[in-house]
Amino acid sequence: MWDLIKELYFEAFIGSLLAAVLCSMVGSLLYLKRNIFLGLALPQVSAAGISFGLFILPGLGYALKEGGRQTPELLIILTFAFVSVMVIIGILLYLDAKGKGSEESRIAGTFAGAWTATILFLNNTPFGKAYVDSMITGEALSITKGDLFVLFGLFIFCLFWFLVFSKRLLIVIYDPEFAVSSGISKNLWLTIIHIITGLTIAFGVTTVGPLVVFALLALPSISARILCFSMRSFLVLVPLIGLLSHISGWLLSLKLDLPLGPSIALGSIICLVLAKLFKLLRFIKT
Repeated sequence: MWDLIKELYFEAFIGSLLAAVLCSMVGSLLYLKRNIFLGLALPQVSAAGISFGLFILPGLGYALKEGGRQTPELLIILTFAFVSVMVIIGILLYLDAKGKGSEESRIAGTFAGAWTATILFLNNTPFGKAYVDSMITGEALSITKGDLFVLFGLFIFCLFWFLVFSKRLLIVIYDPEFAVSSGISKNLWLTIIHIITGLTIAFGVTTVGPLVVFALLALPSISARILCFSMRSFLVLVPLIGLLSHISGWLLSLKLDLPLGPSIALGSIICLVLAKLFKLLRFIKT
C-alpha cells in the first residue's frame, strides 16, 4: 500500500496529511472556545471564495488553455479562500458585538448563503469540470511538488504559533478575563487565532474539500474529549486522532476504491465511534 502511495500519490498524501493535522489542531481551539459549529460554516465560506475566484479569474485576464482545462495556481486559490474566510469572520464578529441576532442564526445564514454561492459560481465557471468536482469532493490528487512546498510552509507557520504561544492562545480562549488582568492583549491574540483559523481552513479546503475540513475541525476534538481528563492530554490526542483519521481514510479509499475526501471524513467518524465504544466498555467494567 505504501509503495502505491509513494509511486502515484505522494504529494497528495503528504498535503492531505498536513491538512488533517492542522485542521484538527485548529478544531481544538474552536472546541474550547465553544464555536465548533463555526467550523461548519467557514469551510463552506472558503469553498464559496474559491468558486468566486474560478468564476472571475478569466475576466481578470487569467488565460485559459484551449478547452478550458487549465487549473489556476495554488497560491491564487489559497488567496481567494483565505480572504473570503477573513471577511466573513470580520462580519460575524461585528454582528456579535452589535448583538444582531443569535449566534446560531448567524452561522446558519452564513452556511446557507455560502453553499448557495458555491453552487451558483461553480455552475458558471469556465474551468474544467474535473477540477471543479475534485474541489467539491476533496480529492487532493492534483497537488504538485511546488504546491507541496507552499502547503508545507503554511503548515510550519501555523504550527509555530501553536507550539510557541500555546499558553497564551489557550488563556485568551479559555479565560479572556484572566488574560486581560495578566496584561495579555486579548484583541491581538484573538486576531492571531482568527488568522490561523482562516489560513488553516483555506489550506484544508484547497486540499481535502469543505466536508472533510468540517469533519476534521469537529470530530477529533469530540473524540479526544471523550478519552481525556486533562487539557494537556486533550491537546496531544487531538492531532493524533486527526492523523489516524487521515491514514484510515486513505486505506479505505485505496482498498475499497472510494473517493478520498469522504473516506477521510469516514475515518474521523470511525475514530469517534471507537472512542464512544471505549468509554462505554470502561464504564461497564467500573
